[in-house]
Amino acid sequence: DAIEEIEEKGIPRKDLYITTKLWMTDHRTPLKAAKKSLERLRIDYIDQYLIHWPMNQFNNQTQRYHTHPIYKVWEGMEQCLMKNLVKSIGVSNFNFQSLADLSAHARISPTWNQIEMHPYNQQESLMNFCKAVYWCSHGWTCDPRDRDWCQRAKECAWHGTLPCRPRPTHGMF
Repeated sequence: DAIEEIEEKGIPRKDLYITTKLWMTDHRTPLKAAKKSLERLRIDYIDQYLIHWPMNQFNNQTQRYHTHPIYKVWEGMEQCLMKNLVKSIGVSNFNFQSLADLSAHARISPTWNQIEMHPYNQQESLMNFCKAVYWCSHGWTCDPRDRDWCQRAKECAWHGTLPCRPRPTHGMF
């Protein structure tokens, strides 16, 4: 696995930037989930810990969502930061409303809002909002079957016509 390969090559931990996400099934237990991630990754801290989705998990048996307010999830994320399990906390796939709901209760602001962004989904207004308040990232991948889309994405990145210039797999500004 990737961790073994990194260990075999002798790459120092300080040279790595590791991001992991809190999945919906763990919204009630962010601290426990962070510890589990640390154990699985065999590391002492996570550089960036993100809430993967602002929504709750759907239970197929009861046909209902397990409701757990996002600000409660965020309190657990803040605990992870205060216990030095993580270096920064943020969110992923949050829109304006999700960010507003979280911000109304957060003691510590998210440092990141990872959002989908590519030539067909630029989300300019959300990106501008995030620039003013949070660090943002976006990721895009090319479907090799859609050569035109891949070429347009590469051209946009090369000419700087996207609000953010993507790296090959993820980008940030």
